[in-house]
Amino acid sequence: MVPETAEGFNLDAWAQRWDKEIEQWFKDPNAFWKDHPLFSCYNGSGKCEIKADYLPEPYLGDPCPSKGRHSAVFLNLNPGPPDDLFQAYPCGKYTARVGKVGYRKWAKNNPYNPLTNKDEIETIYEQVHVGGENFWGNRNRWLSDVTGENQPQPPFCLEIFPFHSDRWGYYNEEKAREWITEWVLNRGAFRDK
Repeated sequence: MVPETAEGFNLDAWAQRWDKEIEQWFKDPNAFWKDHPLFSCYNGSGKCEIKADYLPEPYLGDPCPSKGRHSAVFLNLNPGPPDDLFQAYPCGKYTARVGKVGYRKWAKNNPYNPLTNKDEIETIYEQVHVGGENFWGNRNRWLSDVTGENQPQPPFCLEIFPFHSDRWGYYNEEKAREWITEWVLNRGAFRDK
């Protein structure tokens, strides 16, 4: 049985669609960004410029968890500043791993979260990434406080804008609405027919 929300949103089809998008990004990251619908919606230069040659991260976690639910769903604006060692094209540690196993398999255990990371190659991110040391640790503590469990079910993280930038610029919400509705919020596009 394919996991769905009450409205019939097919999470498996959604994750497969993202795998195909990331495969396209691997062919030519800069062309992928320039051809992407969000390109015309975003305005940023300098530190706010989109880093097209860093792994896009549309979500983190397992979209279809084996126990049927997440402890929480976090909605983030974008994945934030990239790190050459991990997300650079073509040989950042995470980028190379996604190239080998696919985005969904890589993202399933949220390699940034020390409680869910199951891959030895990815355990050093928070030890070396400046500014990200406590991001998931703080969320894990909050979830533990809220649920009363030492290790609650893993959360799921969804990025509204899957591209990295050092700082956030400006995006035209009206222009971006169609893409965000289809890729982030839409339930109709992934219904079982």
